[in-house]
Amino acid sequence: MNRKTLFIICCCIAGLNTNIMAFDLMIGGNASQKSVWVEEKSNNDNDIAKMSDGIQYAPTIGLRTNLKYFNNETNWGHFYQFDGVLFDISKQELPNIDKEQNVGTSIKGYSLSATPTAFYHFKKNNENNWSYKTGIGVGLGYLKLNGNFKITEYLHPEYNQIKQVDVAAIGFSVGVFFEASNNNHSIVIQNFAPSVSDNKYNYLQHNVDIMYRYKINF
Repeated sequence: MNRKTLFIICCCIAGLNTNIMAFDLMIGGNASQKSVWVEEKSNNDNDIAKMSDGIQYAPTIGLRTNLKYFNNETNWGHFYQFDGVLFDISKQELPNIDKEQNVGTSIKGYSLSATPTAFYHFKKNNENNWSYKTGIGVGLGYLKLNGNFKITEYLHPEYNQIKQVDVAAIGFSVGVFFEASNNNHSIVIQNFAPSVSDNKYNYLQHNVDIMYRYKINF
């Protein structure tokens, strides 16, 4: 484990304290688009491949710590978001084509992330009506990928060649969200994206979701 990884882990652990260890279980359904973007380190981190299977519909379950506010008067607060995602992507985005195409490549795997998230709560004291939250977080992510991709950047010297990927590593996880909630019901738009690297490429796994969730406190 290198020093960068150890630093990330220590920061996440240090952020946990006994005041935020009560959890909300979030269950419901979502429309989700999962994708894997590949960047080449030697090419100024430019995208050379984007894997995506379009929009998929599925039940969803999530976990986060209870909302905590920085003081009783403020609308600013924080929580920890925990996400786990399985994916099996068999199509790629191609230049100048609107819809993803099957080009004989696929990437499958899973991601795990723990993301400390800061948010702003609009209409915080509007208890029996809709209120709104938006926020951003940066934390720890684990990403495992196995499969292959085709380089689709026209100007790349290896354009149209297929490359193998087999990586499992810890890196950063970045997330943004918007939530409309009423009591235990909520509608959420979010993108939580872990990213890792190997010797040649950076891999960013996007999870863009629109979901309905019902909250259970415990």
